[in-house]
Amino acid sequence: MRIYTACLPPLAIALMLCGCSTATWNKPHAMPSAATAVIQEEPECECQGEATPEIQEPHKSEPAPAPQPAKPAAQKQESEPKPEPAKTKPDKPAEPAQITPQFGADGRLMHPWYGAPQTLDYSGPRPAWFGENLKFKVGWSFITAGEAELIADKIVQTPAGPAFAAEAYAQSYSVIDALFKVRDINISWIAADLKKSLGYWQSVREGGYMRDEWLIFDYKNNSYEIHKQNNKKEISLTPYKFTGADIWDMLSSLYFVRSQKLPLKGELYFDIVNVNEQYPLKVLVHGKETVKVKAGKFDCILVEPFIAGEGIFVSKGKSLKVWLTDDEYKMPVKMSVEVFIGSVYAELTSYTRNEAAPRQPQK
Repeated sequence: MRIYTACLPPLAIALMLCGCSTATWNKPHAMPSAATAVIQEEPECECQGEATPEIQEPHKSEPAPAPQPAKPAAQKQESEPKPEPAKTKPDKPAEPAQITPQFGADGRLMHPWYGAPQTLDYSGPRPAWFGENLKFKVGWSFITAGEAELIADKIVQTPAGPAFAAEAYAQSYSVIDALFKVRDINISWIAADLKKSLGYWQSVREGGYMRDEWLIFDYKNNSYEIHKQNNKKEISLTPYKFTGADIWDMLSSLYFVRSQKLPLKGELYFDIVNVNEQYPLKVLVHGKETVKVKAGKFDCILVEPFIAGEGIFVSKGKSLKVWLTDDEYKMPVKMSVEVFIGSVYAELTSYTRNEAAPRQPQK
């Protein structure tokens, strides 16, 4: 019953679509400051590569006293061959700095940027969605299974520069926990210029299944390394390459779409990375609809993502649909994805936003 991984879209909307909640859960909520995070800050790595071995000069023995030659002694020494320097092995290439794994109190493999200090002196414009907190009820057909939450109210300082932190949390209701307990976390760090993702962290707890993974995009070398903890709590690190000047992950792609002007009956294209694969994503803009949910009645734009390849969102022939408000916020109001029997849905129940933040013009 892997609804989460089968449905999680690049618009991030399956956003832990299968569950979430008001049940008691000490989640690392709202990305605490560095002083209160459940992990320690990553110590500055000093292993910048192996030190170059010092080459010892060859030993020169003192010349034995020479008999009185016909030529001056100085000229004789010049004629003697000089000893060749000792041969040394070439230096080994510098190895990449190793990052010590950090774990939360509940055993989750943590991203090193989790709990990064907020950038208090950032004076640039914010996107319309910055400062918001969205809450959803999540269900399957006629069964309400839990709740999900989207938070985008922090600008943090990362080694790659200032970034908007987008957080998604999901958990099943306590009555569902006995059948299929869900406690999922998904966080993306979006570059302040809104042109790319800087990295992400996914931590999945669904039934008896667990998976933690995180990465940081290296745009200088067009590469990234997946740090992963599997169901057996085995830690692995695998390098991958990607192409292009910018890339998005599943959660950050939702915020990228929300930052764009969406042409009615038009299409939007960009690339995303999901673990070890890079995919071209097409978002089809269908048109306008009015949607009524617990949070209110909204005029919306209906969008539908498509991807080259099968198995990343939904099975072949299935459909994922997202309703975004028809305004500058493009707030997700409703999401629905077909599954083997019926459909999984998420509907907005409440929201708050920071109206005073300076806005970034939409592209």
